[in-house]
Amino acid sequence: MLRLRPGAINRHFHRETVGLRNVSRIVAKEFRRWYRMWKARSTSRGTDGTRQAYGGIQIIRIILNFGSESGIRKCLELRMAMDKMNFRRNPPRNVVMTFAQIRAVLVEAWRRGELFMVLVQAIQFECFLRQNDVIGQWRKLKPGTSRRPGMSSAATNIGAG
Repeated sequence: MLRLRPGAINRHFHRETVGLRNVSRIVAKEFRRWYRMWKARSTSRGTDGTRQAYGGIQIIRIILNFGSESGIRKCLELRMAMDKMNFRRNPPRNVVMTFAQIRAVLVEAWRRGELFMVLVQAIQFECFLRQNDVIGQWRKLKPGTSRRPGMSSAATNIGAG
């Protein structure tokens, strides 16, 4: 039996919204109710609430995916139903760094001798890339795991020391 525990995932999951619900008793239309409830709760804090509510839905998707992969049929059923539902997302950010802003960052990084930062920031700006696309993401290798070709040896030293 899969239960959704309040506080186990993030602050969206409170006893009065998701709480200790048994997945076998959840029906798909509850997702819309939860979305509206999360949005209203966030709106009362002075935000639009869309980002928080959609984030809650994304967490539910993750939980249902895990349950589906674990062989829980009800999770698969709910996940398939959720795929047919639409939830409003936050509009994409429409503010981008200007040339003057990126130039100020580059000048300061150069002044500090952070040449790697100068290179990364310039590539990000010129190629419209996210930081992870330029420098990647560091992950700690599990014990007994070997590096894959092209993986930096520095990745094996994370957490050491």
